[in-house]
Amino acid sequence: MNHYGSIEAEKIRQELEQLERQREELQRALEQKRQQAKRELAERIKEMIITAGYDLNDICPLVVGSRRYRTAKRSLSREKRHYRKFADPKHPERVYSRGPLPWWMREMMQEKGYDVNDKAAREAFKMKHLRLLED
Repeated sequence: MNHYGSIEAEKIRQELEQLERQREELQRALEQKRQQAKRELAERIKEMIITAGYDLNDICPLVVGSRRYRTAKRSLSREKRHYRKFADPKHPERVYSRGPLPWWMREMMQEKGYDVNDKAAREAFKMKHLRLLED
């Protein structure tokens, strides 16, 4: 008889769930390590190209093919985008970065007499009444 013979089914189920959670955590950790290694490799390759006196745009298409390079270049430019984040000074958990205005920001703008549909008014409101968060 194996050592699980005396353990009831519920205990076994709990152990299996715990092992599954651990497996998922390890899988996430592994993926993070792989992504970090890819970023480090890409940085080393970029340094090599620049140190050799070439432009990245001239060498990368030769490595991955021009069609794939354009797609990769677009995704890289998306990754580099940085959007400012603004917080409500009275409620710091309320944060706005971009996209549709959250309800709390709409209400604050209307209370202070700003037109929520005017881009310039939104920018003025953010600078005057919200706190810019540092990354």
